[in-house]
Amino acid sequence: SAAAAAAAAALAAPAVVARAAMADCAHCLPGFGEKVRLNNAEWRKRLTPQEYQILRCHGTEAPGSHSYNRFFPSDGYFACAGCGLPLYSASAKFRDPGWPAWDRCFFSDEGGCHVATRSTMTGVEILCARCDGHLGHVFFGERHTKTNERH
Repeated sequence: SAAAAAAAAALAAPAVVARAAMADCAHCLPGFGEKVRLNNAEWRKRLTPQEYQILRCHGTEAPGSHSYNRFFPSDGYFACAGCGLPLYSASAKFRDPGWPAWDRCFFSDEGGCHVATRSTMTGVEILCARCDGHLGHVFFGERHTKTNERH
């Protein structure tokens, strides 16, 4: 499917999927509320080495190195490269010199907030709510956007 192809093409950041593919999360994403639980070997088969390092091992990429830093679609959403869950709408993306950045996460009536958080020694880590893939960190109070958040 187009969604699977987009997710497979992503390099550790969320994949871009056409909004038309998501009329209703609960119906277009089988098992929407179910956690995706795979062992390390299964994740390694599903993800590229870079995606595995970032999503499963909490890695990061060099600042400014991701193609999404310069990619601003007018429509659609960014989905988890691990499980395809919509994470951020295209309208939530904003320019940031370091990494791809969004000012709010995707929310649906069926699943609530699609991005989970976990407090760590270095701040607030953000994870995919369905597969627990590492997405980075969320920062508050920087005044870059109206929401005062940077994901």
